[in-house]
Formats: sequence, C-alpha cells, structure tokens
Amino acid sequence: MKSSRLFAPLVFGAALASGSPARAAVFNHDAVTPPASATEEIAATLSRPIETARGFNTGPVFLVEDLDARPDVARFVFPNLFDLQHEKQLTFTGTIRFGPGNEASFASVGMTFDWLNPDTGEFDVTGLVGFANLTADNPEAPLTGEFTIPFCPAEVSIEFFLMDALPGTVVLVTGQFTHECLVPEPGATAALAGVALAGFALWRRRRG
Repeated sequence: MKSSRLFAPLVFGAALASGSPARAAVFNHDAVTPPASATEEIAATLSRPIETARGFNTGPVFLVEDLDARPDVARFVFPNLFDLQHEKQLTFTGTIRFGPGNEASFASVGMTFDWLNPDTGEFDVTGLVGFANLTADNPEAPLTGEFTIPFCPAEVSIEFFLMDALPGTVVLVTGQFTHECLVPEPGATAALAGVALAGFALWRRRRG
C-alpha cells in the first residue's frame, strides 16, 4: 500500500482481509449502485496464535514494516458512491473485550481507516485513528475514531489489529462504522442560495 501525497502519511495498515460482511465481499459494482452514506454493523475477532519456539510459548513482536504479514487483522471493505465534490466522514463507535478464557491477559487494539485512491488504484490509510487497552482489571473498553477524507472515494474500509497481546489472546470487537458523504441538506442549500441572492440585490441597490 502506498501513502497518498495528498493526505496523511502511512503509519499503520494491513493487506489481509478477514471477517468481511457477505454483502461487502460479493458486491457487484455493475449490478448495485453503491451508497453515498451508510452505517455498518461490525463484529470481528482478533487473535494472537500460540507459537512454540525453543520450548517457550512466544508470540511474534511486530514492527511497522511487519504489519502486512500479521495474522491478527480484521478488515472490512465497503463500496461507496464516488464523489470528488464533497468530503467523506468516517466514524467508528464500539467496544472491545476479551474472548472467553482470556480475562487474565492483556491486549492493545489499534484501528485504522482506508480508502481507494483514484490516482493509484490502491488503498491509502489514515494512520492510527483509535486504540484501546484491555487488562485483567479492565476486560472491556470503548474504541472510537473519526476521520474526514477531502472527497468521497469509491471504496472505504476499516481495520482492527492487535498492537500487543500475549500468545493465545482473543479479543472481540463490535460496533458501528459510519461512512458519510457530507452533502448539504436541501434546506441548507436553499438557505445559502437565498442569502447569496439577498446579498447580490443589496450590492446592486447600493451601486444604483
């Protein structure tokens, strides 16, 4: 994935897709008109596999350059109505919690938003837009994030990943992901037009 020269630089990202909703996975661009705005119900499971090395249970330590190879990523891709004239607001409001039997573990979950860059045909990323920590004393926590893209791309996505966790840890993510094309309401547009016309009439009166 490339970072866009127009937007925020690449900080975190992933190329693996898992747990995508069926309608996103089987979407046919020729058969269905994608929405300008929608709210999606998200449910994802993140896990850190148990790996045995030299007699010890160990989990991989991921650096930034390793993120595309991680197994603990859930990515959801959604089609959108392409619009270069208006901004796209991405928002997630949800919760993370340990899966059954993981209450004694710890975990840090990160979240990023992506969008399809029409210039490159590849996905650009916002960087880290939200994160939350879980501990034995705090087995559930809110996870929220928001970002505005200067235009409405043809596809947007949301990703969740384990930034840190013990081997064998399972984290469940649930919430709502809203991708909204910020088109002014008809009433607001009419009001702005009225103000413009009134201003123009006043200007002509003063000139006369």
